[in-house]
Amino acid sequence: MKTPNFRFGRLNSLVAMMAIAMLVPQSAAALTLGAGWTRSDVGLHDDGEGIYLSVGDQVSLHQSVFDLSYALEYVQKKGSQPTPFSDPITGFATDDAEVTLHVLEPAIFVGATAPGVPLLPRIYAGGSIGLKVSEQWGEFPGEPNQNYGYKETDIIVHLGVSAAVGPVLVDLRWSKSAVGQLLRDDQNLPLWNANKADDPLADVEAPREGFKTEVLRLGVAYSF
Repeated sequence: MKTPNFRFGRLNSLVAMMAIAMLVPQSAAALTLGAGWTRSDVGLHDDGEGIYLSVGDQVSLHQSVFDLSYALEYVQKKGSQPTPFSDPITGFATDDAEVTLHVLEPAIFVGATAPGVPLLPRIYAGGSIGLKVSEQWGEFPGEPNQNYGYKETDIIVHLGVSAAVGPVLVDLRWSKSAVGQLLRDDQNLPLWNANKADDPLADVEAPREGFKTEVLRLGVAYSF
């Protein structure tokens, strides 16, 4: 599937920000390993649940309330769509078209905490580059009445809150694509199925082409 040209200006800016962050003088740093649960809206009728893994580092900014952190994260983004399928032998059937996006996200965040008040959570925001490693669809019982796919790259914004008890960190984060991700591709539909490409299912929301993927994640991390 061909995808629209990626806006390399945004990509280069984010890479530059990450490089600058890694050169900031460090007053304190800790390697952090994290994992947890994701719930994703990828523009299909039903949201999906998956996992994420992360490894990163946090840097305090000269005893300020602010800090920088950067991470490399693996994120599963899932969804499903009730879909009519056609087969020249078995006929028509309706089943869920299920997708799992496997995405690597190098990310950078700016956080803020109140010094001397350990029970208050850390609030943070940031951005990442989404690099799609794999797009996996479940087995289809025939040809779908629509073909969809997702872009290879993404720019993602993040807003989160975390709370630490010793070296253990509980993290809650919301993320959203800044670039539409869902693509429609009908060029491979068979001719005998093409006239059914726009037949809606009752009470089923149609996939939203250009949808900006959203992810809610909850996880636990450990700092060394």
